[in-house]
Amino acid sequence: MLRVVNASKTDELVNYGAWGRVELTTWTKEFFMPRFLERDEAIRREPRPPYAWDDVAEVRPFGAMEKQIVEGVY
Repeated sequence: MLRVVNASKTDELVNYGAWGRVELTTWTKEFFMPRFLERDEAIRREPRPPYAWDDVAEVRPFGAMEKQIVEGVY
């Protein structure tokens, strides 16, 4: 499950069309990782039929507008 949350209050979802930090919950038979904050931020978009879950757009590294981000493979 993917959510876009307020970066300073991660228990709050941002409004549709607003920027926020990406939060991921993974729940499989082998693994459960609740509410893991990703190193990304994105715009929260409304669900599009036939899918009932939120969409994200313009994904970028978290804090990309405030500082220079070094990206690489590791």
